[in-house]
Amino acid sequence: MSQSDQILELAHRQRLLRAVDVRAHGWSPQLLIRLHQMGHLQRVARGLYSLPDAEINEHQTLMEVCQRVPKGVVCLLSALQLHEVGTQLPHEVWLAVPEGAQTPSLGYPPLRVARMRGMAYSDGIETITEHGATIRVYSVAKTV
Repeated sequence: MSQSDQILELAHRQRLLRAVDVRAHGWSPQLLIRLHQMGHLQRVARGLYSLPDAEINEHQTLMEVCQRVPKGVVCLLSALQLHEVGTQLPHEVWLAVPEGAQTPSLGYPPLRVARMRGMAYSDGIETITEHGATIRVYSVAKTV
């Protein structure tokens, strides 16, 4: 099995791929670009790839944001939506970042950034793994 085939198999299991995921297996990240140019992968965002026919689920946007902003934690209205509390559907992704961290600049989706420090930022973080992608989110208790 070639490295390209192995990367495509990883994309089936993981749904979203970054260069760091490919490097972790000892493969060249340049293969992501080559597979994109050949039409085997689609570029979801800068440095983020998926299969062209990948099924999109309701948490796809949150998965993409968490992959692109590793220190970010889904909070407030977005956390309530993820935990299925209430009926509000936010038009922005609410994301907590540590105080002093650079503000994430994503073209899409729109972000509402909350800056937190110390235990206000670090306490109550849950990690949800969905299709190989992790979503860091505050617990229901902390969010409410």
